[in-house]
Amino acid sequence: MNDAARDERPGTQGSIRVGSWQKLGYGVGDLGQTLFFQATLLYLLYFYTDVAGIAPAGVATILLVARMLDTASNPIIGVLADRTRSRWGRFRPYLLFGALPLGLTALATFTVVPGSAVFKEGYAIVSYAAFSICFAAVAIPYSALLATITSDPRDRSSLGALRAGFSFSAGVIVSSVTLPIVNLAANSAAGFHLAIGIFGAVGVILLWTAFASTREAIVVPRAHAPSLRESARALGTAPIVIFTLLFLLTNLSTMLRSAGAMYYFKYNLARAELVSAFLTFGSVMTVIGIAVAPFISRRTGKRGTMIVGVVMMAVGYAMTSILSTTVVSTFVWLGFFVYFGFGLKAATTWPILADCVDYAQWRHGKRVDGIAYGFAIFSQKLSLALGGAIAGWILSWSGYVANAEQTTSAMRGIQGLVAFLPSACMVCAVILALLYPLTDARVEALNAELKRHQRDSRDLPDRS
Repeated sequence: MNDAARDERPGTQGSIRVGSWQKLGYGVGDLGQTLFFQATLLYLLYFYTDVAGIAPAGVATILLVARMLDTASNPIIGVLADRTRSRWGRFRPYLLFGALPLGLTALATFTVVPGSAVFKEGYAIVSYAAFSICFAAVAIPYSALLATITSDPRDRSSLGALRAGFSFSAGVIVSSVTLPIVNLAANSAAGFHLAIGIFGAVGVILLWTAFASTREAIVVPRAHAPSLRESARALGTAPIVIFTLLFLLTNLSTMLRSAGAMYYFKYNLARAELVSAFLTFGSVMTVIGIAVAPFISRRTGKRGTMIVGVVMMAVGYAMTSILSTTVVSTFVWLGFFVYFGFGLKAATTWPILADCVDYAQWRHGKRVDGIAYGFAIFSQKLSLALGGAIAGWILSWSGYVANAEQTTSAMRGIQGLVAFLPSACMVCAVILALLYPLTDARVEALNAELKRHQRDSRDLPDRS
């Protein structure tokens, strides 16, 4: 099915409109991949410490080593994707051939193996690193696919919002049904294995659906593929640098909050039964934020919507740090405020990066979709590596003992994970958001110039 008009000129910026089927198909792909991502984000740290029985310090090492190996692979995957040429395009083949290995390695990651502590940690490093690399091999091309489906700003915004909506719908699903599924099994180890098996099967099918329903309308012939030097120069443009750092800090704050939530409800609030509902309704608030974002963007543009979102997150985290967070209602309502702000920010993430890719092409004359999205995922994975390691180290240094009454020091350490450290991250993120230079009007102007050059069959000048 050809829902988009196809233009064979290199990196064309023509007004390519996208049909509803292709938008829906692209969106459900993010639902598929985010089932995997949310499962590890919300439950992997708890799975390692309280189900697999690995000490917090060992978990910190596992997460740091595995995620750093994964993080190092992200730029390589981005370069390979930019240079891939096939009858299915540059990025779609990775959805076709990468989905099944992703599902299998996710299942292996949530498997408890018998043996010594050293053997368990070694298995965890290998299985989690393999899963993370497989995830990157799908997520980077999937993300880059958005910028090649269309150059129309309205379609990009709707694709980004639809993708974000499906993504956080996955968060609602994972946070609401994982623990009930776990409780159906004879023990937690079998329960997590069952839950991840179900998520994996659904995720693989949805990624194959995204492959089947999308088309790459913006074609870059092999001769126009960027060299490593050209890719590096494009990555050094101010919008991409600011976007990458902002993405890292926002995800780091979310990772720290998510990693600490299970512990905070279980020990600080003594209301472990509420954690699933909190995460579920938090994801619902994120989806509401995503739904509201297009209306705000009509008045403020993507940049303005992003700024509103990160300011809301910073304020919510700061108020959580200042006010008494032993009161359940205070923590919950401030958490919902943060999640709503995160939804506003999330709705603009990938459309803004598509704008950054257009700017890099205008600045240097080359499209670098794969490597740009690769570095975005790189920053996301780096935030996971840092967040997981920091969480493990804080639990260890503060004296946390699994399934026991916690000391005052341990409870303060847990509070730092859900309030103080995320607040510091988001203050820095607000500064970066204010420095981001690309308004919608500026992007429209540079795209108009790109179209003039391509209409006249002239090479783009290098403005570096």
